[in-house]
Amino acid sequence: MAFPYIFVKFVCRLIYLLPGDCQVKVLQVVNFRWYNAQAHYGYVLSCALAELGADVHLLAHPDSPLFSMARSGCQGLRLIPFRFTGRGLFGYIGASGFVRKLLAEEGYDIVNVHRGEEHTLFSMCRKHTGQFSLIRTISDKRHTRKSIFSHHQLRRLTDGVICVSRSLLDDISIAGVPADRLEYIPLGIDTALFTPRKGGNLRARLGIADDEIVVTILARFSPVKGHSIFIQMARILSDRFANLHFLIVGYPAQISEDEISAMIKDAGIEDKTSVIVGSRTVFDVLSTTDIGLIPSNGSEYIARTLLEYIASGVPIVASNVGVLPDIITDDFGIVVDDITPTAFADAVSSIINSGKIQQMGKFAREIAEKRYSIENFAKHTIDFYEKILERKSSK
Repeated sequence: MAFPYIFVKFVCRLIYLLPGDCQVKVLQVVNFRWYNAQAHYGYVLSCALAELGADVHLLAHPDSPLFSMARSGCQGLRLIPFRFTGRGLFGYIGASGFVRKLLAEEGYDIVNVHRGEEHTLFSMCRKHTGQFSLIRTISDKRHTRKSIFSHHQLRRLTDGVICVSRSLLDDISIAGVPADRLEYIPLGIDTALFTPRKGGNLRARLGIADDEIVVTILARFSPVKGHSIFIQMARILSDRFANLHFLIVGYPAQISEDEISAMIKDAGIEDKTSVIVGSRTVFDVLSTTDIGLIPSNGSEYIARTLLEYIASGVPIVASNVGVLPDIITDDFGIVVDDITPTAFADAVSSIINSGKIQQMGKFAREIAEKRYSIENFAKHTIDFYEKILERKSSK
């Protein structure tokens, strides 16, 4: 019989076999073909846990951007290629043999899955592969739908559930998952990489005067991100203030660059608006921005851009969706309930008229360092893992 985890942890601390907490052997299953917000959360978490000293293995599709990034940019991480797509019964049967062998050989303490298909696969394999604890990270509203199977899976076949926003946590609670198996853990941000910077030559390149206030949206060109709201808001603000410049930064998705340009022309703000396609200049953009906007009408459960803004010392105006109201406080931002151009224009006007743009930016940076650093992100997750392991060992 294996030693209970709580006893092993106590012995490790007692005789100082390891610095700090005992190492936990973790398999992160982050199997996304594209580098979306969920893939980013899993990648950042994997690297942060490895940096903290955990023994982390990352299971991902070998042709994915995430796999390439992890191979070149994350030390101390063991990469395991995995081509499972989750399509069809035979796909699950074929993948289960690989998974069972991996679990039997490695003896993981924790398996943390970030996608529904792998959650089902690893749930199926549990009976045959030892005593690992299965953790599910929920980062999308789709995974909280009323489904008898998914709710049974979360209640009976899963040891712990991490939710990336409080609204998702509330939804999972309603599904009947006990509170002691739930945890709200938002994404962390590298506060050494994203830091307040002023200067650069972006203002000069775009012809923005030094005394102009720059209001920015940084997001892919998609209806859910609220570019039409931003552009109509810019038209309203242009009538209120003479010293504003609007910056639209992103890449074409469901909306093309030409369509963005047409919306700007229709609003009559061409002389006050700049469009940058691509994300290579993100640090220049953040250092140029005075007020950051997130006028999304949905999603934002991970909100990577929000954390980049606040770590860079930029005040925020954002919609009341996803994790945004969980993170934003009155000290450095405004959460807008009514997702309309006028409501956003009023919120931006309030910040400008307060004369506290710099003060709010300092508060934003302080919050990023105190609550949302990469180190806090990793430690919070490790603490939850240990809580789940201790709970299981005490049964």
